[in-house]
Amino acid sequence: MQAESTNNKKPFKKEKPNKVVIIGDSNVGKTCLIERYCENRFGDTQPTIGALHKVKTVNDVELDIWDTAGQERFKSMIPMYYKGAKAIIVSYDVTSINSFEGAKKWIQEIEANTTNVIIVLVANKVDLSSKRVVAKETAKNLAESKGFMYHETSAKDNLGVFELFDAIATKLKEMNIKSENNININNGSEEQIKSRCGCR
Repeated sequence: MQAESTNNKKPFKKEKPNKVVIIGDSNVGKTCLIERYCENRFGDTQPTIGALHKVKTVNDVELDIWDTAGQERFKSMIPMYYKGAKAIIVSYDVTSINSFEGAKKWIQEIEANTTNVIIVLVANKVDLSSKRVVAKETAKNLAESKGFMYHETSAKDNLGVFELFDAIATKLKEMNIKSENNININNGSEEQIKSRCGCR
């Protein structure tokens, strides 16, 4: 009788990075947020053409961060970048009421094209407090009414940028753990489930 193989280990499968997409009108500072977070620098940036992306790992969570163009002529391309996204950041400039109104339109588009995705409303350029026209309470109330996360940032002064992406990474990690636990519970025997939960 042929011996049964004892090597039942599945081959290692590298997890795909978590896709994070940043959208918003032109000149709200999307590229600057990514440059500050990934390179810890701030400087003159050229308008994004189409989309660019950078990858960074934080707290064992790999983020694949996509920077999208905010110009009107590129808006028809943006929905294709939603595919596979785990989180979407909607950014606006606190000194521009038009960019905040634009953020509302981006939110409507996200809600029409995505499901089960983390959405974060981000008030950028808070260093320009003397020129601020969109009150924190107004934006925060919008985010809370939608069940979104809300953060305030300044890429220039490095305020809240790392906290923003760290919060997203933490949320993604929690969701991944919950998903894995649900799979394990559904697939395991009663004894295996008790053992994993520390129950006897």
